Amino acid sequence: MKASARDKTRREMRRRRRELGAQARKLAARAVCRRLNSARLLRPGMRVGAYLAVNGELDTAPLIRLARRHGCRVFVPVIRSHRVSSMWFLPLSAALQNNRFATPEPVSGHEQRISPRFLDLVLVPVVAFGVAGERLGSGAGYYDRAFSYLRTRRSWRKPLLVGVAYHWQLVPSLKAEAWDVPLAAVITDNEIRSFTPSIPGARGR
Repeated sequence: MKASARDKTRREMRRRRRELGAQARKLAARAVCRRLNSARLLRPGMRVGAYLAVNGELDTAPLIRLARRHGCRVFVPVIRSHRVSSMWFLPLSAALQNNRFATPEPVSGHEQRISPRFLDLVLVPVVAFGVAGERLGSGAGYYDRAFSYLRTRRSWRKPLLVGVAYHWQLVPSLKAEAWDVPLAAVITDNEIRSFTPSIPGARGR
């Protein structure tokens, strides 16, 4: 998929997200939450990264509550540098403020920030995804840069990157770019698609 085609896909998927009704959003988020629970990926003491949904993204609030019920610590991304598109993860707190992309970030807790390498599981935002774990993100490159070391997996194998999406965000023709970091799985309101052999109840590629 050429750059112009990827941009077209982004525009189309964002439009569909914006047009989705509130009840449909709520039902999809609940369905994804049930599937995450059935996958048995959450264990006490895990460090779980999760985005805070904006602009029609699939709501992660039920997933965050589920992770906390399982005894997990929840961290959210915070932009470290806009110039080089890098980010840290901070513990999720009640006090939030919007960054330059209108995405909520914790106001406090910066002394507890951690590198993406020290997370166990990350629920990743998805604009579109492909049949082999390809991910089309917002285009800013923060996630691909933060987890670029996972492309080789020689010394670091964590975290497990799990995309969260509506089922209709699947694009069979989506092709990965050289810098794209593949997903281990995608959880949608309809199914779990696993691209590794270790996720129970998942449909393989």
